[in-house]
Amino acid sequence: MKPAHLFFILMACILLPAFSGCAPNALYRDKVEACGLTDAEFARCSIEDHRDQNYILGFVEFDDQGIPYTRPSDGRNQMDALFDRMRVESGQRDLCIIVFLHGWKHNAAADDSNVNDFRVLLAQVAKMEAGLPIPSQREVIGVYAGWRGLSLHATPIDENLTFWARKATAERVAEGSIRALLARAKAFRDVLNTSNWPSGLPHRTRMLTIGHSFGGLIVYAAVAQYLTDQAATLEVKSLIAGPGPDGERIAERGQIAGYGDLVVVINPAIEATRYEPIREILDRAPQRAFAPWQPPVLIEVTSVGDSTGSGDWATGTVFPIGRFFSTLGQDIGGSFRSGEYTQAVTAFGHYPDFWTHFLTNTNPAATNAETLSAIHPDEECRSLREFNRAYRPDGYLVKGWTRTYDSGAQLHALEQSKSDPNNPYWIIRADPSIILDHTHITKGVFLDFIRQVYDDIVIMKDREMNCR
Repeated sequence: MKPAHLFFILMACILLPAFSGCAPNALYRDKVEACGLTDAEFARCSIEDHRDQNYILGFVEFDDQGIPYTRPSDGRNQMDALFDRMRVESGQRDLCIIVFLHGWKHNAAADDSNVNDFRVLLAQVAKMEAGLPIPSQREVIGVYAGWRGLSLHATPIDENLTFWARKATAERVAEGSIRALLARAKAFRDVLNTSNWPSGLPHRTRMLTIGHSFGGLIVYAAVAQYLTDQAATLEVKSLIAGPGPDGERIAERGQIAGYGDLVVVINPAIEATRYEPIREILDRAPQRAFAPWQPPVLIEVTSVGDSTGSGDWATGTVFPIGRFFSTLGQDIGGSFRSGEYTQAVTAFGHYPDFWTHFLTNTNPAATNAETLSAIHPDEECRSLREFNRAYRPDGYLVKGWTRTYDSGAQLHALEQSKSDPNNPYWIIRADPSIILDHTHITKGVFLDFIRQVYDDIVIMKDREMNCR
């Protein structure tokens, strides 16, 4: 038995008597059907119709082995019900599909804070869509992937001690049917966008995937191979292309394709070694290997803390301690002082060599969704156009670029970063004014930052000439 496993078993034996109760290992949404907000059984329905705010929220729940639950009475499952609904909605207009995987201490209960926060984000995106011309508007479909991130109803201290047990569960969930959920959502988008069904017109359905904490681990594990393949394709094209007039090898300039349109992971509990293969590939790419107007495909955001706040203590402090025990006896780069060992015990958002951007808040008043200004798509389009003129005049971002979003979030590309400023894999160091700590990730300014980064991608793809 590994020393780390023995340590955790010992801790569990000591602490189990203090546990006051386990969270249910069962469906929260046992009615595999749609309900409106005023329906008596709203909290039990797997599809929420928020017609008052112009979005639909579907739930797909997984057990601790990563297998989706089915309704005992007829074997129907939430995933099939949701995709049936998406098929119906896609017959009316294009979709904006947003998938969210929650993290530690959360689940799919109607009153879970992550569920409520996801509703806020969906409402924000729906407002953005409602501001577009009617033919361009998309139906917003939220997909909330639930698992037992909250395993105990206990004191905060006891709940905090579940970190490593829940990490092991998240790793099992990441290897299960969550991959089918993400793959089906991506395939739905891709197939729809290559067809003219049913109107005969081209489709522009979009997809954003978000994971927080262990949900970030699950998302990254599911899509890492795809993102690595995309980076490797860029490198190989650069190697085999003929030399340009300046003597450098010039890649065949095709954009790196995202998984859907964008993947965002927030405070992910992932070892830095998991990202190193992508970083190595990107570092070998020649200057200007990326295609012009390349949008981001992966955004990782971690609150690393400063004098005003501790930042993400779970991945910054608890994670390295646990990794110290779990790596005992392993062959890691031959030395505790090696770079490989540091990566093995460090969450990748806390590894300085990976950082590409810094995110801060220029609008302290934007603390929640209610304090955000109204969404004006035309103004956001003009703002993006002005940014492109200043920092992307020929389609390529300049080093040290800064983008200030309407909500007050300001993203700055680090000049000291070794990364090409056009690198579509963004590893962002966030100020606590944006993300306070590991759990509190839903300041209004941050929610709107995610929405507007996604909106920038949509604008670049759908209204390119208007906003360049």
